[in-house]
Amino acid sequence: MSRKRVQLSDLDRKKICQLAVEHKSLSQDKLTALLQTQLNKPELARSTVTGVLKERTKWLGLSDEVAGSKVRHRSAFTFSSAFAITDLVVTDIFCHSGGARPH
Repeated sequence: MSRKRVQLSDLDRKKICQLAVEHKSLSQDKLTALLQTQLNKPELARSTVTGVLKERTKWLGLSDEVAGSKVRHRSAFTFSSAFAITDLVVTDIFCHSGGARPH
């Protein structure tokens, strides 16, 4: 059985860690149930909560402005972006050296 993927913002992750600190006596199952109602994400799974809590120092260290931003996490690098960057560098080098751009 596959589960629906949960989209969490950095602010959600920070709230998960804050609630875990506030409710240290709760088991992860009960914490997950509490978070499902507090974050209005009934599809939130215990494994997701566990994964977030493993990096709690990272999420608790975020300022509220950064955590509240709408930035999505993207993969770091792709071949298409590498070729685009290489093309810009080559063009810049040839333009500043007075040479014509090779075709």
